[in-house]
Amino acid sequence: MIKNIMKSYLAGLDSYPKEMCEQIMYGTTESNDSGLVAMMSWGVSNFQGMPEEKDFRAALRFHVQGAKYQGEVTIKLTWMDDYDIYFGEERVLERIYCGELTEVLDNRIER
Repeated sequence: MIKNIMKSYLAGLDSYPKEMCEQIMYGTTESNDSGLVAMMSWGVSNFQGMPEEKDFRAALRFHVQGAKYQGEVTIKLTWMDDYDIYFGEERVLERIYCGELTEVLDNRIER
């Protein structure tokens, strides 16, 4: 069952967005839950990869239904190899590294 959930999250994503999704899945939250468990608790859906643009190398967009935030989340991989995170159209977090993604997202979406 877990493998099917992971496959559904990754289906149709290109290499960079797929890697971003995997970094969230394999990360941990502040309470040591796996990223996959966190993503399920956020009610994630509608994963979309976004192509390279002038300001970023790639991006991953998805919808969440968390306790604290419901709506679109966009994670942009910058040319400096860190991430900017948008909630809706507003950039909320800048210069986040891959090892911080799951915890930072969970704190904003669920905790």
